[in-house]
Amino acid sequence: MNDPWFRRALGFGYVPITWQGWAVLASMICVFLPFAFLFLSVADPAASWASASVAALAGVAGHVVVIYKFERR
Repeated sequence: MNDPWFRRALGFGYVPITWQGWAVLASMICVFLPFAFLFLSVADPAASWASASVAALAGVAGHVVVIYKFERR
């Protein structure tokens, strides 16, 4: 569990190297995409902003996990 889940790619990107990394990526995408689509398709402004907030939080939370568990040298 203490092993890195991600490694650097092209200087600024991160690539999953374990199944835990792929699970983080998949869960982030599974939450982000529906709420991002809802943001674009809902006519009610309050619902649109709420879904955008959830999508943004999913992206930030996934990125926090990536930064925490990437391969440090």
